[in-house]
Amino acid sequence: MSEIHGEKVLAKLRPHPLAFAGDMALWIYTILAALLVWVYRARLAARLEDLPLLGRLAPAMVEGWGPLALTAILVIAPALLYSVFRVTWRPLAQALVVVLLPPLAAWKLGYGPFYGLLGVIGLALLGLLGVELKRRRHLYIVTDRRIKTVFKGLFKEVERDIVYTRLSDVVVEKGLLGKILGFGNVYIISQASLGMGADIAGVAAGAGGSAGPAGVGVAVGGGRSVNVPRSRSQYVLYGVPHPERVSSLIVEAMKSSEEAPYLQKILEKLDRD
Repeated sequence: MSEIHGEKVLAKLRPHPLAFAGDMALWIYTILAALLVWVYRARLAARLEDLPLLGRLAPAMVEGWGPLALTAILVIAPALLYSVFRVTWRPLAQALVVVLLPPLAAWKLGYGPFYGLLGVIGLALLGLLGVELKRRRHLYIVTDRRIKTVFKGLFKEVERDIVYTRLSDVVVEKGLLGKILGFGNVYIISQASLGMGADIAGVAAGAGGSAGPAGVGVAVGGGRSVNVPRSRSQYVLYGVPHPERVSSLIVEAMKSSEEAPYLQKILEKLDRD
């Protein structure tokens, strides 16, 4: 068992290789969408010709930059939904860069659509590699006194230290893939509720009317916020293997840290006596 600054290191962890599976899936989907639209563009155009409103767009899908435009639509829509689900606009911004920048660059430089397609696929492959690099930039260290989370990104570095006496709860969360492969999130909730987020549900109704210069309006609103464990991967033990074991390790260390002051007081009292 190693030591850091006189502290016993109980575990050193990184996220599971599939902890960022959602980001990986988005890049793989981008590559497949670009390839399939390009290869089967003639079949797609034939199918669209039978549709009443989209039939006019069929020729544009086969010729010129049409396949890349369709690829952009097919990629941006799920990227938008994924961004809303993750409560961050980064996936959408990345998707916009990947599907729009290469075609615009190819067109500006005088190259054909095929080179734009290669650019889209190339950037998506780099994005897939970036997910793995992002995973490797996370490091979680559990000692006998504290928990340290470290994230060393390209543009920022984040470190969080929290001693066990400041913790109020430890929560384990596993998704469907985590249940199958044995990884999940370990939320370390501080006494100041750091590590908690809010799910908000609300309903509102309103009615208004006006007659001449005067108007009458009535509005009724309501909502409820429920605190749930939620935080970014830099501040929690995100997607770590065997999260139940990690949680048990932290809980045992918390118990030891709580007992230590009382034992110290007992020893001091015995010395005085």
